[in-house]
Amino acid sequence: MFGALDVKVNDHRARLSIDTSYNPRLPIPDVSGLLILKSAADHMGLKPIFQNMVPGIGPQGPRPGYVAYADSITVGDVEFHNCAVQVMEGPFWNDADGAISPSLLSDFLVALNFPNHKLLLSPLPSQPAGKEQHSLTDRYVAPEMKDYTQAYRANSDLFLPVLINKKTPTLFLIDTSAANTSLSPEAAHEVADGHKD
Repeated sequence: MFGALDVKVNDHRARLSIDTSYNPRLPIPDVSGLLILKSAADHMGLKPIFQNMVPGIGPQGPRPGYVAYADSITVGDVEFHNCAVQVMEGPFWNDADGAISPSLLSDFLVALNFPNHKLLLSPLPSQPAGKEQHSLTDRYVAPEMKDYTQAYRANSDLFLPVLINKKTPTLFLIDTSAANTSLSPEAAHEVADGHKD
């Protein structure tokens, strides 16, 4: 589990959990990927644009909330402006002020240093001349990144290919807010028995 990250929203400090499984499903293009508790949002001066229900976080069910715009969000030396933010009622599962999805940082190479609880942002490698990035093509892999393990992305979810017992290829959902590693019953049966039946 990754610790909370110091972030500023409208120049107010917030401690946000980095949550790779937080997927903001809002009817707003380019939503920021921030989920803020209402108590913190009130302090930040975030005003509601429209009311909604927030999908459950962890074992909690849906809760009332609203969408607001933040004038600025600052993560380290990086600053974003005019960002849609999801606000929700009630406490957060780990006493943080909310959650931040790495989808906010998708224009950067993101490294999570778990032992030291650090998030590192670097520029993405430049595209070679003449190669345009399209939404349905594979991302360019720079020569210095050729030995990196590829991850797969579906919305804001990240999946990592893993070999179980050195024989069963499986995709694992990377969830920085999870305290345990889990297998689906189908994957567990395949690992134990060698088949899904």
